[in-house]
Amino acid sequence: MVEYDFKSENRSNKFSYKLSLVIHALMSVPKTLYFNFRCFPLKTAIRLPVLMSYKTRIIELHKGLISFNEKPYRFMIKFGFGGSDGILERKSVICLEGGEIHFEGKADFCEGISLRNAGNLRFGNRFWANKNCTIWCSHKMSFGNNTLLGWNIVFRDSDGHLIIDNDTPRPVEGEISIGNHCWICSECHILKNSSLGNDCVLGYGSLLTKNYSRNNALYVGRPAKCVKENISWFRGE
Repeated sequence: MVEYDFKSENRSNKFSYKLSLVIHALMSVPKTLYFNFRCFPLKTAIRLPVLMSYKTRIIELHKGLISFNEKPYRFMIKFGFGGSDGILERKSVICLEGGEIHFEGKADFCEGISLRNAGNLRFGNRFWANKNCTIWCSHKMSFGNNTLLGWNIVFRDSDGHLIIDNDTPRPVEGEISIGNHCWICSECHILKNSSLGNDCVLGYGSLLTKNYSRNNALYVGRPAKCVKENISWFRGE
């Protein structure tokens, strides 16, 4: 087993950072209560599975749209907390128009998250999205276990508007599928009808527009292409 001496940018062990999160969480109690009791039946809501930042703008909520693969526990899902220093965050926005969101386990959405769902959206266990990620699902989108997203990333499985090609309407919606243990680097855009296999990396600023099934591959470019195989990656803690 190869050992790696690697230090990440993680500040979770710093007292000042922990204190700021505690204060943020306390200020978020009213919005957290509102979200949980608005979205879940009483038996689930009293467990407070979602911690919702007071800074988050909630546009639309409906009961029965969020489900869990395991028995939900307190603050299993976090919206609008943390993220990399030096990145100016946007205002977080949550819009649950319809469809379904399923969580396989723990998920963290940092400050500036924009989540809009009207389709079938699935998150694997230990999902983590850095600041200002946009996830707009109109049809079908899935993320595997241990997905790591950088900042300023956009996922869209719809064109948003109808395109006519030689008098023939093009499909507006498609699917997006991200495999297990994938790292999507900052400033990437992932569009409809695209996918990554397991243990893959999508390089900084790349544009993913195709389905790639191979595992342990590095993709880079606009549009993204495979530039290296048999790679892996490690997230420092």
